[in-house]
Amino acid sequence: MRTKKGRILAISADSSDELAALAVDEMLDFALLSDPEARVITLYGLAHAEGGLDGETIALPATLLVRSDGTLAWRHVAG
Repeated sequence: MRTKKGRILAISADSSDELAALAVDEMLDFALLSDPEARVITLYGLAHAEGGLDGETIALPATLLVRSDGTLAWRHVAG
């Protein structure tokens, strides 16, 4: 991916503080993006309403290949 000038990103409804801790704990070498209101998650059709432990919206596990213009080139949603 990186040899083709692509970037690996992860997006989650978790807070930026939670994601920062996860990145350190797991020694991740890619960006974790926080979307606590699930706006982007919803735009890509990946919102699982009331799927969290406290009834909050969470993201479905998925892998997306997104073009630089934001359109989807490929998508796999874990099921």
